[in-house]
Amino acid sequence: MENAHRLQRRSKWALRVAIAGAGAALALLVLTSPAAANVTLLPSPTTQGDAANLTFRVSNDSAAATINRIEVQLPEDQPIAEVYPLSTDNWAPQITTRKVATPLPSLHGSGSVTDATTAVTWTAMPGLELKPGQSVDLTVAAGPLPNSPQLVIGIIVTRSDGVVERWTRAPGATSATIDERPAVVISLAPATGDAAAAHNHGAAAGAQPTGVAAPASNGSNGDGNSPYIKWVLVILVVLGGLTVVSLYRQRRIPTAPETDEKSDEERELVSHKS
Repeated sequence: MENAHRLQRRSKWALRVAIAGAGAALALLVLTSPAAANVTLLPSPTTQGDAANLTFRVSNDSAAATINRIEVQLPEDQPIAEVYPLSTDNWAPQITTRKVATPLPSLHGSGSVTDATTAVTWTAMPGLELKPGQSVDLTVAAGPLPNSPQLVIGIIVTRSDGVVERWTRAPGATSATIDERPAVVISLAPATGDAAAAHNHGAAAGAQPTGVAAPASNGSNGDGNSPYIKWVLVILVVLGGLTVVSLYRQRRIPTAPETDEKSDEERELVSHKS
């Protein structure tokens, strides 16, 4: 009888653990739900040492919240001398700069720049925020581009419900927060002899250089949460199995009737008297 009660207590405990774990797994699934915004880099010519118009398309996939602020972050370890936001209807841009230790050559090679742009932030005009289902294209003219294979751009999207989505995780980096998503990665083609000559000629003439088309990747791959979702599914399957086993064992344990020890003693005394 004591063993039966002990098994019943263990089964109830296992059932409580399974229910609590399932609740935690569901909460984790909510925290790692897909982003309500979608960030895409539109194709454009990008060549090392050249200038380019970088266009980022932000789509609002939220059911109700609007997007009122979008920040484009430039890498500090790859400073760009000149970055200018192009005009976008209903959005007001603001440039953030920092001093650089080593002056950067200007786009036209006629001087140097000591302030590098670290971010461009667009704020929606009141009443003209990006509504669910809408998209906006934000463009910056930047150059000279770094002499490196790629340029990593971070995007921070702020919604009207207070949610901030960070597309800032560099390739191969560990996410600082559970909801950090992949940054936009721009592939930069090496400058060829002809392209370098055209760049120098354009700089001498004061003209904007043009780049050579190169493939570019973006941060809209949707894989930022897949490892978390897989783990959540594994946890739910394991907890579901524990719950089934617990319920099965509980049904198989015979329920022994409790005996009243005092009444047994009284019956024994009565039998001796008689």
